[in-house]
Amino acid sequence: MAYLSITISFYIFSLLTKNELHTIIAGILIGAWLVSRPSEWVASGISSIGLYLGLSDYIIGTLSSLTAIIGEIIITILTVRIALITGNIDFLALAFLSILYSIGYNFLILGALVAFRGGKYIPLTDEVFSRELEILDWAVMAALLLAFTWILGGKLSGSERIIFLPRYATAVLPLAYIVYTASVQRMRKEMKSRILTEEKLLASIILVIIGTVCALIGGELITEGAYYFLTRGRDLISRWGSPIVVTALIIGAASALYDAFINMVFTSRGKIVTSVGNLIGSAIQLLMLLIGIVGFIVPLPLNGYAAFQLIAISLVLLFFRQAIVDDRRLEPYEGAMMFILQLFIFIIPLEVF
Repeated sequence: MAYLSITISFYIFSLLTKNELHTIIAGILIGAWLVSRPSEWVASGISSIGLYLGLSDYIIGTLSSLTAIIGEIIITILTVRIALITGNIDFLALAFLSILYSIGYNFLILGALVAFRGGKYIPLTDEVFSRELEILDWAVMAALLLAFTWILGGKLSGSERIIFLPRYATAVLPLAYIVYTASVQRMRKEMKSRILTEEKLLASIILVIIGTVCALIGGELITEGAYYFLTRGRDLISRWGSPIVVTALIIGAASALYDAFINMVFTSRGKIVTSVGNLIGSAIQLLMLLIGIVGFIVPLPLNGYAAFQLIAISLVLLFFRQAIVDDRRLEPYEGAMMFILQLFIFIIPLEVF
C-alpha cells in the first residue's frame, strides 16, 4: 500500500500545482497498480464462482488464467476505443505494439529473476514442461510468419499500402491456444469439489466487481497518458525516438510493473519455478489469445515496428527453449544473457525507427 499512497500523493500534488506532465506520469503509475493488483481478486472470485456454478476444471482454469493478463486486455480495449473515436490509426498501431512490448517486459523480468534470484540453477523437469515445448515452438513459428507477412506483403513488394494482420489467420492463434490448454488440463488431477456458501458466493461476486472496476479505472489512467504522449506531448517524447515506440514502451512497462513485484514475492517464497511458468505463460497468452482475438475483431496495422518485435519475440523464445532443453535447467548466466538480449531489443527501435 506504500506504493499506492506515494503515487496518489504525487498525483494530488501534480493536480494542485497544475503540472500536466507530472499528473500524467502519476496517473500512469497509479494505473499500473490498479490494472495489476486487482487481477488477483478477480482470479480468486472467478474460481469460487466457477466452483459454485459447477463449471468444469477446464473452464475455471481457462477463465482464471485470463485474469493474469486482465491489465493488458483492458488497456488494449481502451486504446482501440480511442482509435475508433478519433479515427487515428496510430492508436491501433499503439494497441498492437503495446501488447508486443508487454511480452518483451515479461522476458526482461524473467531474465532478471533467473539471474539474481534463481540460486545455482532452476530445475525444470519433463513433468513441468512436457506440454510447454510444443506451444513455444508454435508461438515462434506464428510470430515469424506474421512478421514475414509484412516483409513479403509490403516491404519487398514496394507497396505503400498499409498492411494489416491477416484477420482469419490471426483467429487461428486462440484456437491453437485452446487446444494446448485442453491438453494441459487433461494432465492435471481433478479438483476436489467444494461447497460454497451463499455468503462466500456474494463475497466472490463483490471481489470480481471491485477488481474489474479498479482495472477499468487503471486502464483509463494509462490510456489517458498514451493519448497525451501521442497528441499534446508528442514533441516531448520525440527526442527519444518514434512517439509510438516510446509510448508503447511506457504502456508496456506500466502493465508489467506489478508483474515484476508479484514474481519477486513468488521467488522470495521459494516458488521460482512458478514465476518462470507465470511469465512465459503470460507471454504466450498475450501473443496467441489477446493478439488473436483483437486482430480478428479490429484491423491491427502490421508495420515495421511490430514486425521487428514479432521477430524479436520469436528469437527470445528460441533462446529460452534452448536454455531449458540442453540440460533441463536454467542457470544465472542464461538468465543474465536473456535479460541483456531483451534490453538490446528494446534499445534498437529507439535508435533506428
